[in-house]
Amino acid sequence: MKIVIIGNGKIGSAISYLINQSKKNSQKKYIIETYDNNHSKNTSKKTLKECVTDASFVFLCIPSWYLKETLKKLNPYLKAKTILISLSKGIDSFSQKSVDELMKNSVPKKRYALLSGPMFAKEIVEDKMSFAVLATRNKETFHKIFKLFENTKLK
Repeated sequence: MKIVIIGNGKIGSAISYLINQSKKNSQKKYIIETYDNNHSKNTSKKTLKECVTDASFVFLCIPSWYLKETLKKLNPYLKAKTILISLSKGIDSFSQKSVDELMKNSVPKKRYALLSGPMFAKEIVEDKMSFAVLATRNKETFHKIFKLFENTKLK
């Protein structure tokens, strides 16, 4: 299973840490790749297209004002099975749309979810408890994402 994290800042690194914890604690088989516009943070050293092609999950750990543009770039390369998870907060200052509205309008035929809440990257990588709300319109999508964080301190 291939997991891609777009945006390798603090929260992107924390999500990567959590998935690696889950993998280590359960012997799950994941390939984790990260992509960032700042190429020094782009640990996979691949293009965006190469990263997201055949991805099972794509975490969008980017500011809301980059979300619409990023989704437009991603959309041609995403498979039907790919699940998008946005950690973006707030609204897009240009369109005045919420993250949910941006996702719904930009990738209407894709499965997506929003992961939000009092998650602090510093506390996550210090292996402290953290809590989030996972919202999606599809129960199967919810369960697939939920399983990614089993055996971690994200509840």
